[in-house]
Amino acid sequence: AGYVGGARNPELARLPAEELVDLVRGEFADLIGARGEPTVARVRNWPLGLPQYTIGHGARVASLQDAGRRRPGLFVTGNYFQGPSVAACLDLSRTTAGEVEGYLGEGREEAGAGANLGSGVRPGVTPW
Repeated sequence: AGYVGGARNPELARLPAEELVDLVRGEFADLIGARGEPTVARVRNWPLGLPQYTIGHGARVASLQDAGRRRPGLFVTGNYFQGPSVAACLDLSRTTAGEVEGYLGEGREEAGAGANLGSGVRPGVTPW
């Protein structure tokens, strides 16, 4: 797979499909010595492709990660923390789900053994 364009060269993504395939073939030839015609060549345009982490992103992420400490019961997750790959998103979503489960478990413990909180939400916590 080859990716063309992006925030640094958006004009490249506007090339006709045949030119894009030729461009990528040339890059693959230079980078890895690929030769010959591709077995499959498809061009898909994603005008709002991958997020761009700009200057200050690390500070924004740190602030979001700290939000749960400032506001117990607030859980923030997303591809901007560890990257947009499916594996990174799944990993972070599992971690966040575990944190939510632990938080909700604390609410059950505070209510007393055997208490039924219905939805499992801590008293006084709005579930959005």
